[in-house]
Amino acid sequence: MRKKTSLLRTKKMRTSNRATKRVAYLGLGSNSGDRLAHLQSAIDLIKGIDGIDEVESSAVYETEPVGEVLDQPEFLNQVVRAEVTTGPIELLGHCKQIERDLERAVTARHGPRTIDLDILLLGDLKGTFTDEDAPAERRTVKLPHPMILQRRFVLQPIVEMDPELRHPSGVLLRDALAELGTDQRVEKLIDSAYTQ
Repeated sequence: MRKKTSLLRTKKMRTSNRATKRVAYLGLGSNSGDRLAHLQSAIDLIKGIDGIDEVESSAVYETEPVGEVLDQPEFLNQVVRAEVTTGPIELLGHCKQIERDLERAVTARHGPRTIDLDILLLGDLKGTFTDEDAPAERRTVKLPHPMILQRRFVLQPIVEMDPELRHPSGVLLRDALAELGTDQRVEKLIDSAYTQ
């Protein structure tokens, strides 16, 4: 783990170009090292960011890998809901900073990782948001997350938190979850993973 000052840097981030307050849903995942500790550390850091308030977390789910790399350890996944006044690019920057602070290693796409943070939903925003002046890793974000309707490990915790939530396209997320069936193994591991 890096020196404590690295973690404090994320806690002291200040927002600029404040946007309208929106509800953000962030997806967290870990399948390397102490998975639960990584999720809890990420939530601590999210709570310390200026412009992010009312942070709540779902239960923790153990899930089988999906995507391009299936031969790897199972993940712990969780969703965080928060009120934010940051815009999409700035929120992406905060997520990438937390990944760096928790020493996420750059591996193959969909490969093992200590921590992964994705912006799933940001209010009713739709589209691709770009800042050409930002570093490459946080230059562009697509909202809502392109795979949100295909991933049980994302939909199940979101629906747990808000059964009436709709995708910006109008799709009721609990209906999307029901349509996925049970092909993707997602098992609730801890009901109350994190003390608010």
